[in-house]
Amino acid sequence: MTIEEALVYTLSGSAPLNGLIGDGKGALRLYPLQAPQDLPTPFVLYATSDPDQLQTMTGWLGLWEQAFRFDCYGGQAGGSYASAKAVAGALFEVLGALPPQADIGPRGEVRVQLVERDGGSDELEPPVHADESGVDYVGLGLRVHWSPGALAGPTPPVGPPPGALVDEAGDYLLEE
Repeated sequence: MTIEEALVYTLSGSAPLNGLIGDGKGALRLYPLQAPQDLPTPFVLYATSDPDQLQTMTGWLGLWEQAFRFDCYGGQAGGSYASAKAVAGALFEVLGALPPQADIGPRGEVRVQLVERDGGSDELEPPVHADESGVDYVGLGLRVHWSPGALAGPTPPVGPPPGALVDEAGDYLLEE
């Protein structure tokens, strides 16, 4: 299970989020990159970066960092910003409240070490203008530090990425 799947699984168990962006059938209106056409608001689109394995001067860690961007769409003008802000607040409430070392996913496949806001300010700023369809949205950037969970099964290999240059001692080389 990926960190993305584990986060979506965790968010789907949130009563406040189900009240805001639930589809009435037990699923959230939470979609990667794009939503179905003519979807009623509010809903959330998300994008993520590739995981970045962290390292120290002495080697690679079994710890990854990954950025997530949640765009919370609130609806047509007049209360739409408040709706989008409520959805973003509920998202951060669920993910930001995870205790250190929280195992998430159906079987605890991913261990979340830390969730922090990405972007400098803790304030959600109102949009300067709505997009061309007149729908307001609020963006929420998060940076998640994670590792395989206690029940994840085999741990992925720790070390340089495939194809990386290494010397005879196994040290990672930046260039030849």
